[in-house]
Amino acid sequence: MKRVFRKLRSNRYVRRAIEARKAAATFVKRHPAAVAGLVVAAGAAVLGLPADVAAWNAPAQGSFAWDVYDIAVNKMLNGPIGFVAGMGAMGAGGYMIANSRAGGMASGIPMILLGGALVNLDSITQSLGYMI
Repeated sequence: MKRVFRKLRSNRYVRRAIEARKAAATFVKRHPAAVAGLVVAAGAAVLGLPADVAAWNAPAQGSFAWDVYDIAVNKMLNGPIGFVAGMGAMGAGGYMIANSRAGGMASGIPMILLGGALVNLDSITQSLGYMI
């Protein structure tokens, strides 16, 4: 393992990344007020966005975008492909929980939750008002 890290440190791209990270850390240490101001400005910009920016409505029927949306969302995700994928994810999560060598609880629980969300994607999408 030591050989691997020694080899990585000798790589010029890794060295450049380490130097850039050190430079960023020293900037934060030297100018904490500037960093705090940037964080506050970014937070205010995100919170100041109107709600319409975050919402995406389904396209109008008859347009090309509607055809793509209909195939991708209605026929695939809400259809048999999405159902099988969701049930497969829940089954894989159950297997991971049962077999600790396959990942254990840390990987199994999120897979079960996301598989359940994929199975119920149509009701989740309707409850969010097509906010994607």
